[in-house]
Amino acid sequence: MRVRLASPWEPMRITATAPVVDGRVIPDVPSRLSAQGASKDIPMIIGTNLEEWKLFDLADPNKDKLDRAEVVRRLSEFVPADLATNVYERYAQARARP
Repeated sequence: MRVRLASPWEPMRITATAPVVDGRVIPDVPSRLSAQGASKDIPMIIGTNLEEWKLFDLADPNKDKLDRAEVVRRLSEFVPADLATNVYERYAQARARP
């Protein structure tokens, strides 16, 4: 797992919230551990905040010039490319609803 504090297109990263695989407290990549059942008995809360991303939005002075291809490329740094495309499409659909 590669952890970066900022992507090439970001002037800065406001937070660094990636887990650190240290071999002891976190023995492997968390998603791999979870897929192996390590977290099956641990309750989880998943959610989002409507305006949360606006904080990160401030860090990219070129945000208004992004096209679909660039957004998908950036998302692909964090998730597999096919998922990045799906995330973009679903987000666009959700934003298009009244």
